[in-house]
Amino acid sequence: MPYPTTTDYIFEEGLDPSAVFTSPEATALLSFLRLALPNDYRGMVIVSTTTPATSGEPTGYPTDWYAWQQRCIWFDPSTGNLFGYVTGLGWQPITPAAGSIGTDELANAAVTAAKIAPNTALYLLRTNASGTATEWVPLGSILSNGAVPLTAISPTGASATLGFLRSNGTTNYWGALSAYDINLAIPTGGLSVNKLNQGAARYILRMRTDAAYAEWITPTGIFDAGEIPITLLAPGSGNANKAAVVNATGTAFEYRAMPAAPTVTVRTSVAAALPGVGASITYPHTLATIPTTFAAYFVCVTPNNNYVAGDYIGHNEVTTGGSNDERPAFCLTADTTNLTLVQANITPTQRNFLSKTLGTTATFDPAEWNVIFKATLLA
Repeated sequence: MPYPTTTDYIFEEGLDPSAVFTSPEATALLSFLRLALPNDYRGMVIVSTTTPATSGEPTGYPTDWYAWQQRCIWFDPSTGNLFGYVTGLGWQPITPAAGSIGTDELANAAVTAAKIAPNTALYLLRTNASGTATEWVPLGSILSNGAVPLTAISPTGASATLGFLRSNGTTNYWGALSAYDINLAIPTGGLSVNKLNQGAARYILRMRTDAAYAEWITPTGIFDAGEIPITLLAPGSGNANKAAVVNATGTAFEYRAMPAAPTVTVRTSVAAALPGVGASITYPHTLATIPTTFAAYFVCVTPNNNYVAGDYIGHNEVTTGGSNDERPAFCLTADTTNLTLVQANITPTQRNFLSKTLGTTATFDPAEWNVIFKATLLA
């Protein structure tokens, strides 16, 4: 058997047997010592910076001689770590039993963050409410309302000047508020009127005509002329069939009863022949008073001077004849009983009037015309 190396044998001899015995007896005695193994119940400590073999054998050693080292503890002096052999897993670090390490075994400031078991993402470690243990909790449960002072919030960032701390649903940031943001922030009916910039006394708020923004304006300036429909006027009470008028002093409007509409009575005669020269014709109007208005119309019965049957002219359209004589040929009067038409007793007896379409002087023939009287009474 080859002479074993220090990694192959176990015990160092206390006395070299070759000093007393000759070879091969001395070699055998040395092998008895160095190759002696602990029984199956025991192991030893291997001090080595390299991983100990746990199977196979050195040259000339019994088959699978290294197997007994599986019962050993391996100490690596370069790291200070201890290992034990686990069937199926090989050499494994020897860990302390659960609950066997206390604060006395740990050096101050020796436990790094990497050594702390993680929990739910972004949770923080704190002492529980009873002060008996630690627990992982979300940030929101650590801070109570009003716990973060305003001075602890960073005022820096884009648009931080005169800006507000905002969120887009993913990130918090500083940004100015738009009119749209303000409208969303204020609930319907949430803005009191005393928060508005005040206009002049008794002014009211309305949108400008270009709808660009609101403006304060006098109440009388709201409506354009003719813009208020009559349906918006307040009729008051007891004013049925009354009219709105300016009062006697000219200072206000008031409702006043309308004067009663007059009764209109009209009397019209049938057509009759015109009176002759110096003669008259009467029409009893039966109004029992002098008519408010009265008239006599000449109606054409025989076409003449471009007039056709049914055309009307006033009785005063006919003048007397003669050189430059333009006096009315007929006179109409009224009394409480009759209308009277008289023809002038003037010679020559020729009567003139104007042609219907030419406007030239033409001879008026009374036989081609009839007279119709009309009396009107307003009472």
